[in-house]
Order: sequence, then structure tokens, then C-alpha cells
Amino acid sequence: MSKPRIINKHHQIYGSPEHPEQERVVRIYKGEHECLSKMNLYTRKSISRGFIQSLKLFIILNEDRAKEV
Repeated sequence: MSKPRIINKHHQIYGSPEHPEQERVVRIYKGEHECLSKMNLYTRKSISRGFIQSLKLFIILNEDRAKEV
């Protein structure tokens, strides 16, 4: 039997003291959390349209395999 996958909480948007209701946290798998964290780190200054197009294609090709965690 395989081990269960580790689930992390990922902040998509942090709340502020004035607007704490804006906070958005999602539950994602550990490897996905690492990918998103690195994407945010590496694309801080600029991002290419090709990268955005590639992400959109990834979503189209994989959305039907997504699971709620």
C-alpha cells in the first residue's frame, strides 16, 4: 500500500489588517505547493506571454484529472 500524499495549505492571497476577508487559502499537494512557490519566486519581476499560454494549455489538458483535497 502506498503512503498518503502530503497536503499543504497555500496562500493565493494574503489578508491585510484592513481587509482580512481577502485572504484566500487552498489545499494542494506538497509537490504542487513547491511548484507554485517557485513560480511566484521566479516570476516576481516579469513574466512572458508564452509562459501564461503554457499554463493555460496545462489547465485545459489536466483539469479533468483534478481531485479535491
